[in-house]
Amino acid sequence: MTADPPRPVIAIIVALASERVSVEAGFAGDRMTMLVLKQSGPGRKNAAAAARAVAESGADALVSLGLAGGLEPQLQSGTAVVPVRIILEGGETLATDYGCKKRIVNAIGSELATDEGPLLTANTVLDTPERKCAAAQTTGAVAVDMESAAIAAVAADAGLPAVAIRVVADCAADALPAGIAGWIDSGGHRRIAPVAAAALRPVQWPVLALLARRHRTAQRALKIAAHRLARTGFEFSPAP
Repeated sequence: MTADPPRPVIAIIVALASERVSVEAGFAGDRMTMLVLKQSGPGRKNAAAAARAVAESGADALVSLGLAGGLEPQLQSGTAVVPVRIILEGGETLATDYGCKKRIVNAIGSELATDEGPLLTANTVLDTPERKCAAAQTTGAVAVDMESAAIAAVAADAGLPAVAIRVVADCAADALPAGIAGWIDSGGHRRIAPVAAAALRPVQWPVLALLARRHRTAQRALKIAAHRLARTGFEFSPAP
């Protein structure tokens, strides 16, 4: 009687505590693969550090999972962007694992809208429709985050496959509240004081209400994506 081959260890990297809650809820129960979930905090530097840590601990593949901002005007909140390539602001591009990307789209596409267009990893929050439009025109990206390129770069350096799954929260036409980048600390946890201060300004209420609706939709979609992927597994292309 031969033993079953060991299941690959897939490292899932999220930036924010709110993303982690949704992903953990989706991953609850039976899993087809060994999943390691790590919260990095926002930004490329934090994401790279987290990716190196899991790669050095023996991960077989890296996954950037979380939320994104929409750049393509047609993308709605809750759309899962599974890009074939990730773009840095300087123009450098990083490929994701094509076979795994296609299987992910097949796994979640029956329940969620998906898009396979390029994903931009920005250095700062794109907080206005004008900045989002300019980024879309310059790069051709359909959505933006602040971590995926760093994770993909670490994977490439380590000889590991990588893929990104980013669910659109704010849309291309949405303006974000002033100072929103300061609402999250370096570990990915919400800072109460600046959020409360924004909530006390009536001029911000319409923006905050819209953003809250967008994020509820996106977090539900993120949970659904995690639930489907935990049960179908992450099957990456064979190493060359």
